[in-house]
Amino acid sequence: MALNAPTPTGSPLLSVSDLHVTFHGEEGAVEAVRGVSWDISPGEVLGIVGESGSGKSVSVSSILGLLPSPPARISGGPVMFEGRDLLAMNEKELRVIRGNHIAMIFQDPMTAFNPVKTIGHQISEAIRVHDKSVSRSAARARSIELLSMVGVPGPEARFRQFPHEYSGGMRQRAMIAMAIANRPRLLIADEPTTALDVTIQAQILELLDVVRHETDAATILITHDLGVIAEVADRVVVMYAGKVVESTSVLDLFADPHHPYTLGLLGSLPRLTVRMDTLYSIPGQPPDMAHAPPGCAFAPRCSLSRGRAECRERVPELVPVGDALSACHFHDEMETATQSVAREIGLDIRVGQEAP
Repeated sequence: MALNAPTPTGSPLLSVSDLHVTFHGEEGAVEAVRGVSWDISPGEVLGIVGESGSGKSVSVSSILGLLPSPPARISGGPVMFEGRDLLAMNEKELRVIRGNHIAMIFQDPMTAFNPVKTIGHQISEAIRVHDKSVSRSAARARSIELLSMVGVPGPEARFRQFPHEYSGGMRQRAMIAMAIANRPRLLIADEPTTALDVTIQAQILELLDVVRHETDAATILITHDLGVIAEVADRVVVMYAGKVVESTSVLDLFADPHHPYTLGLLGSLPRLTVRMDTLYSIPGQPPDMAHAPPGCAFAPRCSLSRGRAECRERVPELVPVGDALSACHFHDEMETATQSVAREIGLDIRVGQEAP
């Protein structure tokens, strides 16, 4: 649980600086990630949230070389991992990093696993490809141990089964087993609970927390679900239209948001304490990134903007606001805006106080 998580110390494990990702197609260039910067410390859980298309998954996939080039073009940086720039590495060097030092848990394990190879074979292969000295029998024993560790029942029998013979929840557990096989320093979980029912979601989140404490790996959790973020994250990066609009601790995110988009996301959460005929939603739609607006991308949907020229014409910089970072020209007006929205829709936010 985030409330009990240790405070990260020391230098960042991974530091992303001014990352840009552009996709080139027949209709021109689309800049999906626009100058993103953040870092994560050893043992920390960093949540990256935002609507679909905000650049969450693209930004993380790009630093591991998982985007096809062309059409993707990655620039900016550096992206430093344990003192080395990932963007400066060739494919051979990245293969040593992927699955060994940095492991990824994909949203859909059915497509991530090879359907014609057994689960056990694929976990064993992930072990042996990074350590040639491991024998087949040792890799098999380690794979069964991993399946047992992540709660797959009957691991010896399940070792011999194919992905289609696993349920969705068990496939996700097997994906986590493969991700932690080489004791990585960093785990990246991309929407790991999206396709699962609520009960299984809770089990997977609990498993990720157990794995983090057992392996001492830092974790990046990519999601659109603020409920998941509240459960497991230490810090949160909020993305909109390819940019970071807020970066803060998980407690401050819920108690004292510093960007109107963050406030809109919080307002969209269902609440058991308030009777509502319809859920609040942020008006409008995210911008077409092929024709990005010249100023703040959120301005057309923002009640705080009120059509002001500053919002329409100038892109806001990410600046310190207390212990947080906010990319809003009028972040100093957020307290009044938060109180107004809270009264309007019954949102339980008490600005300047600890989250309930």
